[in-house]
Amino acid sequence: MAGAAVDDPVADAMAAAVDFLADLAETAASTADDEHKVARFADEFYRFRQPTRTFVFPEIAEPIVIEQRYLAVADTGGAVYDAAVVLAQCLCRGGPEIGGPVRGKHVVDIGTGTALTAIVAAKLGAASVAATDGDRTAVELAARNVGANGWPQPNATVSVHRFVWGHYDDSPFTRRLRDAPEATDLFLAADLIHDNSMYPVLLEMFGVLLPPRHTAGRLLMCYPTRCAPVEEAFLVSLREQGGFVVTRLDVAPWQTSTMALPINLICLTRPRPAPV
Repeated sequence: MAGAAVDDPVADAMAAAVDFLADLAETAASTADDEHKVARFADEFYRFRQPTRTFVFPEIAEPIVIEQRYLAVADTGGAVYDAAVVLAQCLCRGGPEIGGPVRGKHVVDIGTGTALTAIVAAKLGAASVAATDGDRTAVELAARNVGANGWPQPNATVSVHRFVWGHYDDSPFTRRLRDAPEATDLFLAADLIHDNSMYPVLLEMFGVLLPPRHTAGRLLMCYPTRCAPVEEAFLVSLREQGGFVVTRLDVAPWQTSTMALPINLICLTRPRPAPV
């Protein structure tokens, strides 16, 4: 989930945790009459602090066990957020709105964090899955989770890579992202838009990963509503500046009362040429 290199990931993660607690306190103070909402935030923070979490999906035979390191990864990418769970459930359904079942598709998970969504895609039969993150500690965590769930690294089917948003070095993986985006059928992006200072970088990167010629590709962006006007403005910029078709998908089947915030699921595609 981290989009840029960090000099001191532990210090940054601690600062992020302090900010989270401050936000939690502010929320509690401003919603003193809404005990249920405060309880949801407290429950979310409790889940973040667990060393491991187990996820069961009816479409997948075995449970997925995820190691978490909430305070060790910058930008809090060391924990599983609700948006990642909803995105994973959407992949399990494999409806036509996301291009059908994941089986046989080539998938790239951007800002993978703990790698839950990447692992789910692999368990559903994706032809290949690349889990990427810009934070080195997150990459190590993702690699451990991928290995513990069936794909010890290095592995050709499910691979883990360091990818800093918007930086395309000379590694074979990032060259493929930049020069051959059509090789990827489906891009996953869970909880990436929590920092609006990164919106210009995301807009540019999405344009590279899903260029106008890649009309068969899809990018699924799942995130909680933290500041609706700012997030909606980003969707407008994706449509008007980026030229994307922006489709809001229904998440009602997976939005539960235990989730701290409402979840949004957006599918980005490119306009298809009009038939001649």
